[in-house]
Amino acid sequence: MAKCLVRHIDGPAKRLLVSLFVGLCCIPMKAQDNPFYFGLRTGSSNFWSSEVMAVGEGVVNQLIANAINGAAVSYVSAYNYHYMDMSSSQGDVKFSRNNPYGMTAYDLFNDLEAGVKAGWQGETAPIGIGGYVCYGLNQYHLRFGGDEGYGSYKIQSVRVGADITIAPWPWMREDYGWCPVAEVGATYVKALSCKTPYDSDASQANDGLRSRYAIGVQLGEEGKFCLLLSLDMAHYDLLNGNYTPDGGITHPYEGFKSKDMNIGLRLKFRLFEE
Repeated sequence: MAKCLVRHIDGPAKRLLVSLFVGLCCIPMKAQDNPFYFGLRTGSSNFWSSEVMAVGEGVVNQLIANAINGAAVSYVSAYNYHYMDMSSSQGDVKFSRNNPYGMTAYDLFNDLEAGVKAGWQGETAPIGIGGYVCYGLNQYHLRFGGDEGYGSYKIQSVRVGADITIAPWPWMREDYGWCPVAEVGATYVKALSCKTPYDSDASQANDGLRSRYAIGVQLGEEGKFCLLLSLDMAHYDLLNGNYTPDGGITHPYEGFKSKDMNIGLRLKFRLFEE
């Protein structure tokens, strides 16, 4: 499946990904004496914005790691597929999916987050833990039954989450150069604003929990790189069915139900001195 996803990455995208690897690996590194890490956390469902932010994140996080003799952990997104299935009392709700390699504002600034993270990840430990607080931005082009065209829905939020990384047989990295790895995490999303054709009231959006699951492989004796196939899903409906813009006369999202998930291929970096 990973091969099928990689086929979607064009020539310039592949070159950018390679340059990112090289750039991060050329950052001066010290030996890891401290298994704790602290730094920036960024992300996006778009390949281009994800990679650009990852360069800045990687540089800052490695400089912090050098200062505290700690670990540096960064992610980049190689591919993302955003699946949504929505309905309301008006019938099915149409969703215009963003292009993970597109260059429009709707493509570039979607499922975007930026914040800080901290955690513990030893070089040879079978388990790592981490937490983070981030600002989040999501955009949706939706068409409800009866609408003439697609409306723009932009939700800004704060996200608070934690995750666990499990590499149960770390000795395999030394013997075979790789080992299986799994990650599980949860994020609580609190809407700060929700700009729609009706209003900018945050109460239009629901708050709730998202969960993440990933499986993959760690590569190298210290597990410096991970290739992960991930699933991120929401456990709440995106829009508030009880919202009314006119004191109870109308409820534009009445009966709204949604299934929202991202399926992606991610690369994870843990850089240490040889």
